[in-house]
Order: sequence, then structure tokens, then C-alpha cells
Amino acid sequence: ASLADCEGLVLNCHGKGKKFAVVLYTETEEGKKRHGYISEFSTPETGYCTRRVPFSAFTRLRRPGAVEDDVPPLNLENVTDIGFRYRSAWNDGDNNFTLRVDWVKAQMQTVHPDMILVSYAGEKRAGEAHLRNSGLGYTIVRTPELNTNPGFSSPLVFFPKGEGVEAATTTSAADVADVCIRCLHSGEVCNKTFSLRNVNEDNDGFELVASIPSDKTDYVSTAVKRIDKNT
Repeated sequence: ASLADCEGLVLNCHGKGKKFAVVLYTETEEGKKRHGYISEFSTPETGYCTRRVPFSAFTRLRRPGAVEDDVPPLNLENVTDIGFRYRSAWNDGDNNFTLRVDWVKAQMQTVHPDMILVSYAGEKRAGEAHLRNSGLGYTIVRTPELNTNPGFSSPLVFFPKGEGVEAATTTSAADVADVCIRCLHSGEVCNKTFSLRNVNEDNDGFELVASIPSDKTDYVSTAVKRIDKNT
């Protein structure tokens, strides 16, 4: 089957707190050689959970004694099998496990986000994780506390996930609102997490992407272009 139009897998399972891995298998066009690719995921102690596994997270599954060149990069055009793997080494040497899989589906590539989450005054781990694992196209915007300053009264800086917000005190609510509206129409922000904060005018440690934001200036897409997807 071809999964070339998909970004990853979304699965619902019950693993009793153990760590597992999804394994994809592909074959060459001649069908003479089979290759494997693996990505690990964890489960909670109780209840079913939904896990999003992007194809970018899969690494080559090498057989003992094989060299790196023996396994080509993942070819989504010819995926033949999907399986699960358990290793005691991932679970403190425990050989006992149970994995119940309710469903697995392919996550189609999304042009625009279905939902934008503003993690106000810092990250909201539970809410962010729930959105990432929902299967929806998302954008997560992390901000410090908001103020009522006019929009664009001071430069706005974009940071990758986990950076930036700690150093700020407040950020303009008008700036955050403008970013969120522009995210609805941007193809660059889907499935990305980033932080926002205002900086002083004399701070020259950042790259300028737009001097005067307007309807014709897509500064958000330019600012987040280098941020990795599925963050």
C-alpha cells in the first residue's frame, strides 16, 4: 500500500504502562528484499490511549551485523506490513506484557491546521498531548502572560518548542491574536509548536522577517519555516 500522502500513524491501544514500538515493513519493487523501520511509544498504566507516530520518527531497523547502507530510507510508496514490537530492554527487563490495539489509522497530510491551541502563560502538557494525539491537524502557540499593549508596538519573536517563553514577562494579546488568525491560512504552521514573546527594539539578536505586517506579508509562515513538524 502507498502511504505517500500521509504524515504518520494514529493508534488507540492499551499497554498497561509498558513501552512498545510500531514497525513498518517495505519491499523493493522486485519484491526480493524486505526492510523494516521502527518508532517507539509509551502507554499509561490504566486505560486506552491514543498515540500519534509521525513517519519522520521512524528509524531503520538493522539486522545484527548489517551496516547502515543495507537499509535504504523509508519508502512510503510500498508499505507491505505494520506490526508492533516489545522488548524487555525498554521495560526494565520485564518479559511480561499485554497490548490491546483498538484501531490504527493513517494520518493524511494536512494543508491547514484544524485547531489552534494557545498555551497561555506557559505550556499545558496534558492539553497539548491530547491535541497532538487526536489525529487533527494542529498548531500550538505558547505564550507568557498577556498584556493589553497595542499590536506590533514591539518586535515579536518566534521560538521552537521549549524555548523563549521563560525569558519573558508579558506579551501583547493583540500580537498573539494576529498570529493565530494568520495560522488559519498558513500551510507552514500545521503540526508545529512554537513560543511567542515581545522583545526590546534595540535587541539585534534575531532575524527580521517583516517590518510592517500586513495582509500581503505572511510573516508567520516565514518565521516558523525552520521549526520541525510534529513537535
